Amino acid sequence: MKNKFWFLPAGIILIEILSFLANSQPWLNTTMFFVLMVLCLALTVYRLEYGLYVIALDLVIDSFGYLFSAFPDTINFSIRIGFFLIVMAVWLFRAIQSRRISFLNSRYFRWYSALAIMAVVGVLIGSGNGWANVFFDFNAWFFFLLVFPVYDAFENDSQAKFRKLATVATVGLAISIIQ
Repeated sequence: MKNKFWFLPAGIILIEILSFLANSQPWLNTTMFFVLMVLCLALTVYRLEYGLYVIALDLVIDSFGYLFSAFPDTINFSIRIGFFLIVMAVWLFRAIQSRRISFLNSRYFRWYSALAIMAVVGVLIGSGNGWANVFFDFNAWFFFLLVFPVYDAFENDSQAKFRKLATVATVGLAISIIQ
């Protein structure tokens, strides 16, 4: 494998240091949020799999998704939700352009459909506890929608690309453990 991810350890350490500094400086927190959003958008538009690498790395190094956030004093919009929305929007735009959603023809689609039905049933049952609580529990289930861009990005030559994704996640996890 060509060493395309040589910047990964240094980048993770830099992000962690900036997050530490941003914890006491709200302007830096919001600035870094938007810088990383633009970077994620550029990478995802360039290649969908790069946006998925960003999400995988965030899931590994950022336990709650709030390493950076926009408007921390008001709505506290997490970077993880931003990454998710960017990747899903780019994927959806491309799917509409090509009029093709590969995962719909997958042998796994019916199992994901059953999972989606059970998640909706869980939301309906849980709605008796208040919608605010249901949203915070259910929003994690939205990440299962990433199966659509993952399937499109890794459909061809999937083993080699999946190894790259696993490498990004593993390096990120190792660095976060060392810290």
